[in-house]
Amino acid sequence: MPELTPETLITISQESIETVREYAIFLVDKKGMIATWNEGATLMKQYLPGEIIGKPFATLFSEEDAARGQPQIEMDQAAREGRYEGNGRRRKKDGSIFEAHVVLTRIQEADGSLKGYLKITRDITIEVRSKKAEAQQIWLQNLMNVIPTAIFLFDADASHLLFANKAAFELTGNAFSDGMSIDAIRESFHIRNAAGKILDWDRVPPIQAAKKEKINSIPMEWNLPQGKVSLLVTSERLPATHGFPEVLLVAMEDVTMLKQGEEKFQQAQKMDAVGRLAGGIAHDFNNLLTVIRGNADLISERLDVEDPSREDLKELQKAADRAASLTGQLLAYSRKQVVAPSVLDINEIIVDIEKMLHRLIGERIRFKTLLHPEIGGIRADRGQLEQAIVNLVINAKDAIGNGGDLWIYTENARLKGTEPDFVFPIEPGDYVKVMVMDSGHGMTDEVKRHLFEPFYTTKSVGKGTGLGLYSVYTIVKASGGNIAIESAPGQGATFSLYFPSMGAVNRPRQDTHRPLPERKPGQATILLAEDEALVRTLTLKILKKAGYEVLEAENGGRALDILHSLDAPPDLLLTDLVMPGLNGHELALKALELCPDLRILFMSGYADDPEFRMGMASSPDAFLAKPFAAADLLAKVRDILVPAGQK
Repeated sequence: MPELTPETLITISQESIETVREYAIFLVDKKGMIATWNEGATLMKQYLPGEIIGKPFATLFSEEDAARGQPQIEMDQAAREGRYEGNGRRRKKDGSIFEAHVVLTRIQEADGSLKGYLKITRDITIEVRSKKAEAQQIWLQNLMNVIPTAIFLFDADASHLLFANKAAFELTGNAFSDGMSIDAIRESFHIRNAAGKILDWDRVPPIQAAKKEKINSIPMEWNLPQGKVSLLVTSERLPATHGFPEVLLVAMEDVTMLKQGEEKFQQAQKMDAVGRLAGGIAHDFNNLLTVIRGNADLISERLDVEDPSREDLKELQKAADRAASLTGQLLAYSRKQVVAPSVLDINEIIVDIEKMLHRLIGERIRFKTLLHPEIGGIRADRGQLEQAIVNLVINAKDAIGNGGDLWIYTENARLKGTEPDFVFPIEPGDYVKVMVMDSGHGMTDEVKRHLFEPFYTTKSVGKGTGLGLYSVYTIVKASGGNIAIESAPGQGATFSLYFPSMGAVNRPRQDTHRPLPERKPGQATILLAEDEALVRTLTLKILKKAGYEVLEAENGGRALDILHSLDAPPDLLLTDLVMPGLNGHELALKALELCPDLRILFMSGYADDPEFRMGMASSPDAFLAKPFAAADLLAKVRDILVPAGQK
């Protein structure tokens, strides 16, 4: 029997059509009623001719297709275009559904008017299921190939490899192939346990799993073409189901990098402990320095201008400022520093730390600075910026070794935004460029690719933590800047830091000694919350001397009690951030609930809570860093209490 189409049916007798068994063939009148029914239709749809002739051919559609009007859609298209062809879901007499390919062809009268339709249906359920199974298999393979864990499927007795995903081929260097025997695998590779001992083949997890239900994750080592790798191996037997045979699944996770990272993690834990210690020490030192610096200011105010002791006090103030800078570096190292960005003159910072840099570098390295006299200002945190420069200088010193040159240059730069070699994309505009150049051994492209990764270092064990350049990266990025590197083996290295320019800076360097701002007494009331007695006493003296009425509280809870007891709220809450019990941030929130218009000034040299940093980032002008000079305290208080238009 040839393939049945409306065209071939013209050459086949009606008797032959009725006996065709492979196709359901019948006529439908123009109203959609079934007019004839062949043997193939009975076999396919289970209806006898007497049961179906005269009924709507919509009876043969699935409920879903019938509900959305599919029978009428097919008749309309066949009447309009002469033919409808497509796939659909059809219903048998017992209610079961099968997949069908259908052709509905227009039959017309001699005058061309519509007479009815010829319907041919072929059962394609097996074909559809086969295609679905094939699509599912492809989908499953694609899914397995995106999983980063190496997955192997062996036959039930673990004698041959049936399938390996992409990660498996990458792990083994494409040494596996589908159908590869276990013997061939055994000859190609040696599997060791965590102690490094080569295992007997019967003790390898895939083979063990052939005898047991499941093997839990076991650490292994495997000799592969690219070297020895550490693996975490899990094996499990999957029973036969839905026509699929029983298989053995082996999953191997490459934990080589994780294992190598354990030592770095342990080092990081040590560093974290040191950082916590450094942060705690710096916090206590900042309080002491605040007392030393503040009392030096108060004594200086009481001395005559010509008193020779004033010079001694200036030296004391300078020493306190330098000590404050050192504690700032400790806090930056411990990551407990309260970030207070401001507009800075990078030249001024380099000059201030130049003596310290000379001591770090030593006498064998020639050190030189070349600073552009009209450099633009940049917005950053001073302590963090100092840390970034120091880290780059230390890195350059290590690269130079016993002798060589190290330079620091500054200049203004205008970027188009398309320049290469930046660590991350950069916007076009005006920038301040800081270059740290050395004549050291230089770096390969491979080293440069990993340079700013945390814990990455090319130094020997105990010589470097791998966090110095990572800190530079985070500091520069937090300041909205960028980094470019130029280096090659034997040709030294240049690290160029780019910071968005804030325009020309034209502010004179301030003398260490600043006169205390005048203030008429009785104009403002300040609630002072400070748990350190020495700092509280000093702050109280400075504020009262300037004419303020001060209410003092030794902690946050006491400050809140005072607020509840007052008939009228104070003008300002001056609070330390780090206090036992109710800390400064929590105190401020509760105080604002009681006094919504209350002005608040935070002070601290240490922040042990990310919430503090977020608060400072949103309101950097309402923060006073410890240690502070008396003039700085009064200037900050005045800035907050007196509106800009009244100054």
